[in-house]
Amino acid sequence: MGDPKDLESFLSKVDSIEAVIKGLSAGDDDERGAAQQKADQLLAELSKIKETAKDDKKKKHPAPDRTGVNRSVINQAAFDDSPPVVQDGMSQEAFMSALEKDAEERGRRRQKNMKEANEIKEKGNVEFRQGNYEKAAQFYTQAIEKVRDNTALYTNRAQAYNKLGRYEEALKDCDWAIRVFENCLKAYIHQGKAYLGLKNYDAAVESYEKARKIDPTKEKVINDYIAEVELARRSEEEEATALSVFESGDEETKTIHEVIQKLQRTDQPTVFYCGGMRVAVNFLVNTNERTVFRLNGGLDLLKNHHVLSRCISSTADVLKPDEVELCCAAADMYTAACIDNEENQKQVMEVPDFPLHVLGFLSAKKKGLASLKASFMTFLFTLSQYGVGRQKILVTMEMSRLVSCLFRHMKKSGAISSNAAAVLNNLALEGKFKAQLRPGFEEMVLPTLEKFLLKGTSNPVILPSVLSSMTNLCGDAFIRNKICAKEQCWEGCCHMLKEYSEKHANKLGEETLFALLGLLLNLLYDNTAVTKHKYELDLCITCQDLYTKCEKEAVQERALSVIGNILPHSTETTREMCSRDITQLLVQIIRSEKATLTKPAVRCISACTKVSQEARDSIVENKGLGPLVELLKSQDEIVVGNAALCLAHLAENHRVCQKLVKTNIIQHLLVIVRDGKRTGVQENCAILIAKLTQGDTRHLERLRELHGIEILHSVMKFVKT
Repeated sequence: MGDPKDLESFLSKVDSIEAVIKGLSAGDDDERGAAQQKADQLLAELSKIKETAKDDKKKKHPAPDRTGVNRSVINQAAFDDSPPVVQDGMSQEAFMSALEKDAEERGRRRQKNMKEANEIKEKGNVEFRQGNYEKAAQFYTQAIEKVRDNTALYTNRAQAYNKLGRYEEALKDCDWAIRVFENCLKAYIHQGKAYLGLKNYDAAVESYEKARKIDPTKEKVINDYIAEVELARRSEEEEATALSVFESGDEETKTIHEVIQKLQRTDQPTVFYCGGMRVAVNFLVNTNERTVFRLNGGLDLLKNHHVLSRCISSTADVLKPDEVELCCAAADMYTAACIDNEENQKQVMEVPDFPLHVLGFLSAKKKGLASLKASFMTFLFTLSQYGVGRQKILVTMEMSRLVSCLFRHMKKSGAISSNAAAVLNNLALEGKFKAQLRPGFEEMVLPTLEKFLLKGTSNPVILPSVLSSMTNLCGDAFIRNKICAKEQCWEGCCHMLKEYSEKHANKLGEETLFALLGLLLNLLYDNTAVTKHKYELDLCITCQDLYTKCEKEAVQERALSVIGNILPHSTETTREMCSRDITQLLVQIIRSEKATLTKPAVRCISACTKVSQEARDSIVENKGLGPLVELLKSQDEIVVGNAALCLAHLAENHRVCQKLVKTNIIQHLLVIVRDGKRTGVQENCAILIAKLTQGDTRHLERLRELHGIEILHSVMKFVKT
């Protein structure tokens, strides 16, 4: 370059070039496209600069006159007073070398700054986790001074600002993070929280909707955030309505206000406060009254009332009778305040340590506290009926301790056992429940669960609900494996199954059996538990007996399914069941053409025919061959696969193959092999074809007529690969 200013101008573009290079290596297609366009633009500008430099050179040093008129040599530079310059600028190699060195130096500086910024950020994270949000924000600010294009630093500081209630500053940080990276999910999440803090509900929802578009897999979490916004919006509207009703002179809301004022007196005996809370319960009957209760400090009594806060924070065994009564009255008052009012639920469970104290009262071993435990169980049951209440229970309470406590109360009679069962059932609706139950499950929950299965409950009405909840829990592999490993759980299930098999005729017995069989099906899902083996035969015999006694098809189906889950994995049990004529029963079932019963029945038959010649003979003798062939036409591929497997076992007898010659079985099987969706089903059908052709050559001739060998060759080659 001829002029040092040109070089300086050129070097000033290094930042742009570095940004383009970073963009070209980005993982996002849109970002790479934008970087490519910028690169093309820069190259065009550089080319133009180069051409301009060449033109300037030609003007300063014109080509010599070759006309031959004047041969004199004149030193043009002698009349040039400007400083000497490098002719034609530095070489391309020298320039690129300088550019690379500059980029390397910048890279080293950035790497150093990034390292320092990350170290500072981690200090901020530590402070944030400890609740020191101001210090955390300060550390994040120091990190940002080191590196100004790191989205995590801005979103972390925004999160700290939200915790501090500095919502405007949080919004600014979110805006900077979005400028750095347009699709920054966390920026939109914290932006939504900041707008929520500012009560700009529409803007908050809009931010969350943008986050949902960026990452649709986070839909459930984002839906929870949006629900939080709608709750705040609804609460604000309710407060405005309640305040208007109160100011209009409404007697009920006025009474609530007066009762709270009296409760806030500091010089009254405990019995006075008990009476006031009992009165308050009678007036907390609609949304306006419950909202006025919150607006006038009713929820704050838990932490500000000198007597109530002391009693609630005490252990149950040190409370005097009048103090126990006060805690009961408080539990009843807050139960009434939380009905159909999720904002009250949210705020009462956010009172420091209150959920811990509730769990403490429910777990107390001191006698004479039945009314106290009943009141707080009713309180938990009320909360568990609402989404916000369930979420607060999950967040603020230790799940393994709570569930253990619930199982202990389920063994009792009366309302407390019903409410305990309902709390467990309601909590099981939440996806996070099982994950939060895993820590401490084996140590705290499993012992109480074993006792419940072995000894039952004084309130049998709750059994179907409790067993359904346990079935839900067994959907989690960790929890299921822990239960399966306990012999007492299997013993308890077997004992309960036998007991209620005798009570199948009444509605409660039927519901209990249906729920218990569902639990057993989940426990038998993996078939890996060693402890279950000694109970397999007992379970199968009881289920066969139950099938013949019970007339409810839903119970019959589950009883057969339990047998069907055991037999394929236990040869010894299968042989024993065959000796008890189960095959004859199963043939009757598939001949009845009841689809719900046929599916588990044919699975049982496939297990029997695999290990027992007696079972194979029984099927042929009891005219089961035809119904099995018809099942090959079923729309359920699992039924088809098991029917084909049964027939393959039967086809080892050549007389069976001969009986099937006049049927169109080969064609049906070829269609399944060609069009089937399940590899196992295709293989079972191919095996049956092979056995039929070996048992009678007429099947082989039919196979050739249908070009079946080519079909088998092509399809099964594909299946194996």
